[in-house]
Amino acid sequence: MAATADLDAEEIDPGFGTSRVDDDNTLRVDFGGNYSQRSSDGINSKRQLWTVVYDNLTTADLVKLMDFLRPLGSTTAFLWTPPRQSTQLQFTVERGSLTETPKVGNAVSDVNVTYKQEFDL
Repeated sequence: MAATADLDAEEIDPGFGTSRVDDDNTLRVDFGGNYSQRSSDGINSKRQLWTVVYDNLTTADLVKLMDFLRPLGSTTAFLWTPPRQSTQLQFTVERGSLTETPKVGNAVSDVNVTYKQEFDL
């Protein structure tokens, strides 16, 4: 079930270090003679994994972002519009991926987090 709030990309924009990996859920069987057979596993076999970088967040933006992400953990989904896409998709925070790095005498911080696309019923 999606969280009641959306992560508004217009309020806090991801930085230039943000990147995407497409993860394929593939079944593979290896046979003798170096032959193999592959098949997609399920109707949603491709998912997006986004490593999102939030650079130079002020204390106010840092608190807003962390107050949204921390309670979700890796179990509660939320809606987010990835860069250069127009459709909101459902994501969770990848377990253990949320990191905060204070900078410039703790005046600003960087946050790195991985969002994993989800396909809930």
